Amino acid sequence: MSSAEIVVVKYNNRIFEEICIAAVGRFTSKEHKLTVIDNFEPDRNLGALWNDLIEASEKKYVCLLNSDTEVTEGWLDRLCEAADKTGADAVGPMTNKCGIAFQVGQATPEYQMYRCKTLSGFCLLLRKEAWERVKGFREDFSFYGQESNMLDRLEKLYVRKDVFVKHVGAASISLYPDRQAEDKALGLEQYHRNRKFDFSKRLLVIGSYPGNPFPLWRGIEQAQTELTREGMDFRYVSIDASDDEKSELIDWNPHCVILVSTHIGKIAVWKKTMPEFKCPTCLWWNDLRPGSAKTAIQKMFHHIFLCYEDSKFPYGWEAWRRSTKSDIRYMPQGSVIHPQLYNGERLWHSLFIGNVMNLNGYHDDRWKFLEKFSPTVINECGRNRRAAVEKKSGKLYRQSMLCWVLSPPVTGYNSLRLYNVLAYGGLALVKTFPGLDRLFRDRQHLIVFDGAHQAEEALRKYASSLYEAEKIRKAGWRRQQVKHTVLYRLQNIMSNALGWDDDFWGWL
Repeated sequence: MSSAEIVVVKYNNRIFEEICIAAVGRFTSKEHKLTVIDNFEPDRNLGALWNDLIEASEKKYVCLLNSDTEVTEGWLDRLCEAADKTGADAVGPMTNKCGIAFQVGQATPEYQMYRCKTLSGFCLLLRKEAWERVKGFREDFSFYGQESNMLDRLEKLYVRKDVFVKHVGAASISLYPDRQAEDKALGLEQYHRNRKFDFSKRLLVIGSYPGNPFPLWRGIEQAQTELTREGMDFRYVSIDASDDEKSELIDWNPHCVILVSTHIGKIAVWKKTMPEFKCPTCLWWNDLRPGSAKTAIQKMFHHIFLCYEDSKFPYGWEAWRRSTKSDIRYMPQGSVIHPQLYNGERLWHSLFIGNVMNLNGYHDDRWKFLEKFSPTVINECGRNRRAAVEKKSGKLYRQSMLCWVLSPPVTGYNSLRLYNVLAYGGLALVKTFPGLDRLFRDRQHLIVFDGAHQAEEALRKYASSLYEAEKIRKAGWRRQQVKHTVLYRLQNIMSNALGWDDDFWGWL
């Protein structure tokens, strides 16, 4: 029989973890390798962690074993034997507690196999070749749903009914009731939205120009990786593509086209050289200021997604509607998938990254406000400087106690900066704007202030309440990783454009 590697991920529940590891040592007779990883301090996304561990494994099978389980005599021999005999992609045992009804019950006295459509992830024997075939786990999922999503992409799943593994269930996350309900709700929502999504459709994403802003384009590359895992034919090209490349795209015949841009002049250039697609075309506009050139695109897009909801300010929805007949919807900015929190040294008390110069009132006198608090300021002036700073902004945000977010008070508009702070595990100190309370909860995902007095109180409070600050920081990171990534925005846009639903997926 084939050898296997057992992977146990610990998460700050020492009693159950010791029972689990002791039982593995006592009842595992076949040749195996045991890998135990502590994930409490890094608090890393499980999908990304499992992918790295399975990629590094030299064994034919890898068994993902929850740290709140207790195995029984001969369990691994029998699971591997079942996989060898049936050619299964994955095999699971019977148990006393899990979310899959046909796996709950006593073990049968004799060999018995049951082919099924899914399995519980508490004890999951995976064939490494099958994991490679489906390109592994999605790395954008929250604490729940990674296993179910990947199992949906596998073909041959079995339960071996004469193997029993005891399972406590939710032993690690139940120690943190303040996050358990939200994490589970986020994971289930994400999983079910993905099950309804048609990954057989071809998606073309066009970027205006690389590197500006860096997290947005990195997010598109990540979306391509994750959606390709699901089998989607996804192409990402520059708006500066050659005429030959553009002709090839027409022949490829996508089902949906999304142009992601902050540079409307580039869109006008694209229009002059690009034949019309036969599918729905969408513009996801990631800036507040389209300028006068927006009239040049009035017939180019079926749908325009704006990163704000305001209808009255100079570049609001009403101004767009006067120059285009396109369907206009709300789709705020998003940021990267960053699967691991930073738990190292904090180098700065508070940090602001951005342009502090007042551009015709657009930046709302940022410097006059910030100088009252003496934060570390990294001024983003000029596109080359901005791109260079944004490439290292993740490290800077992680190494700060508090990260300032100051944006114009436009309904629904929170700049890319907010999503970047949360994505990289920073604690966001946000100047309020209309609609913020529909996206995040104050003192749960971030810290909201209105004026200088509230900002001063928040700085003082969270400098001395490190536990509360850390709890908010982690909750904000988890919510952004599920609800506010570029990947999730692109899926949302495609779903709206193809008529699968009319919802915006980012609301609380």
